[in-house]
Amino acid sequence: MSVIDDIDCRLGNLLGMLDRLELDPVAFSSGRKGLYLAAAIPGCLSCSNVEQCRKWLDDDAATEQRAPDFCPNVQIFGWAREDQQAWRK
Repeated sequence: MSVIDDIDCRLGNLLGMLDRLELDPVAFSSGRKGLYLAAAIPGCLSCSNVEQCRKWLDDDAATEQRAPDFCPNVQIFGWAREDQQAWRK
């Protein structure tokens, strides 16, 4: 796999995670002045669980509304989810 393909796969996982967790990509990229996105990208690019993440995202039976514990961005996604729920109120 080329470096570009690897980056594409990892950022695809990031988008998949946003979708699975029902996080609005626009709000995620602009929330806290873009800090969520700025912090999540390095986590995804350096993640050692790329295949495990892809399998988790592809599991249609999974109903978790929280990122898995193996995700380096689990805390970031949690904070973004809390903010998004507050924005909707």
